[in-house]
Amino acid sequence: MINSIISVNLSQSEGDFLWTGSIELTNPLSFHRIKIGDKIDLELGGELFKLIVDNKSLNRDGVNNPSMTVSVASPTARFSSPRAKLISKVWNEPVWSRLAAESVIGEYIEWQLVDWMITGGQLAVDNASPIDIIRTIASAAGGMVESKPDGTLKVRNRFPVPVPQWDTAFVDHVLTDEYDNLSCTENHIFPSRVDKVVIRSESASKSISAEVDSRRDGFNGGRTTFFPGDTVYILVFKDDGVNLEDPMYSDGNMRFVGERNIKFSQDVTFSNTNVATLNKQSYQIENYIWIGRGLGSLSLSADRKSVVAEYSGVGIARVNYYSHATVWALTSPFDYRMIDSETVHEITFSNANSVTLDRPVDSIKQFSWTSGNLGNLTLLANKRTILAERMPVPTYKNSYKPIAKARVTLVSSAAQAVAKFAEYASFDIDVFPILTRFGGSFLDGLGAGELICQRGDGEFSGEDITDPLLTTELAKRSRGQAEIDSGESLQEVSLTCIHRPGFMPGQLVEVHDALFGKSWRGKITGVTHDANQTHIVTSLEIVRYYESQIVLFEASI
Repeated sequence: MINSIISVNLSQSEGDFLWTGSIELTNPLSFHRIKIGDKIDLELGGELFKLIVDNKSLNRDGVNNPSMTVSVASPTARFSSPRAKLISKVWNEPVWSRLAAESVIGEYIEWQLVDWMITGGQLAVDNASPIDIIRTIASAAGGMVESKPDGTLKVRNRFPVPVPQWDTAFVDHVLTDEYDNLSCTENHIFPSRVDKVVIRSESASKSISAEVDSRRDGFNGGRTTFFPGDTVYILVFKDDGVNLEDPMYSDGNMRFVGERNIKFSQDVTFSNTNVATLNKQSYQIENYIWIGRGLGSLSLSADRKSVVAEYSGVGIARVNYYSHATVWALTSPFDYRMIDSETVHEITFSNANSVTLDRPVDSIKQFSWTSGNLGNLTLLANKRTILAERMPVPTYKNSYKPIAKARVTLVSSAAQAVAKFAEYASFDIDVFPILTRFGGSFLDGLGAGELICQRGDGEFSGEDITDPLLTTELAKRSRGQAEIDSGESLQEVSLTCIHRPGFMPGQLVEVHDALFGKSWRGKITGVTHDANQTHIVTSLEIVRYYESQIVLFEASI
């Protein structure tokens, strides 16, 4: 029992997961007796709230007029850091969303949201508090987490009743200016309209990649360096739904070769998950091998770029797979020119006055004898035989085998393919680059696992929603409804009324407005109770629908 309560403040806003507030006391003995973490049963206007002591504060001037305040919160505060132990876990097996949420706290949750099956391996957390895990699951389907007055959790849709149904739906409370309402403030806001949204469980990003075929058994024979006049074969890979455009290139000639299936080998890593990504889209996994600890069988997902292991964990798999490629051939520009090249050779005349070269040459530019002197040298008509004037004679050192040696500079002329850029002799160009560009357009259409949610004409498209937990159509529809309801023309209203029990965020309320002689309905987004020794009042934050005159403006450019 807490004696001498001066005032009580208690509130919960939409998106919070607990009631929070304060109790101001006058009795120092009661204040001293209260410990942080103590349980409190607070009866407020006939409504019982289960709370715990969250904090205490004392301000005083000497021993006079002490200000003693106890901060309180719903018991659900224990599910949040720093009170809760952080969790790291992977749900390897398929699990119902509600069951997964209840398993992290070991308690019943009032589940007023769609309950759907989450595919095994999709739900994985690392050092997350229990309330963060429950919020993650709920928000995927457009839900939020709240605390009931009795201290238990409730999960509901952001809009339990879709906005278009407010006029005909059952209302939780009816408030009138004559008996309930004390004050009202309206705030007109410019809405971010949304009436169409795409929901998916996997990313819809598309890609195009191009690379020189460097395979040893590929079109280029393993070559990655090319010369003027060579043809370079390029492999182009694109994801499904991409329309490939004609390539652009800075010089040379490009031609389409055809389509081929290309085999790749890639080491994919799994880091506390059961999903890894290939570099390219695949139409078939040929085989795989786990390097070290294995995570079971591998399969190709619907996007044909992700591989899914049987179990989650840490591992490396070497995967051989096939990808579909478009092959293009780029021939670089060139000119044929006669190029003279000089080479220096050491020639030995051994008991003969002629030497035969291993390849033909065009002329002898110069020569010098380094051992012996056989006179002038002549290149014969066959372009491979060099003839000396004299035969070598024996000397004291080579009496058994007459030898003479000459250093000869030979000149060879050949027609070589050279880049046409070589005519710009003033530039020091060793490499002649050619820029190629491959582009495409994304075909507008639904992919695997995508769902369009639309209300009305769908002129106001919201951002696409991607969440791996949305593994069923029912869950996607729930998320889509919440996103579109949030994008309706909603007006913020702050209303203060005489206290009555049972107010909760998410409830529908009907307000009879005597000033304008009409009634309107809205959804409660926040509740605050203020009590003192004489009376209790309740402040409500409400959003109500109003017909918008906003139209989509399209500029002509």
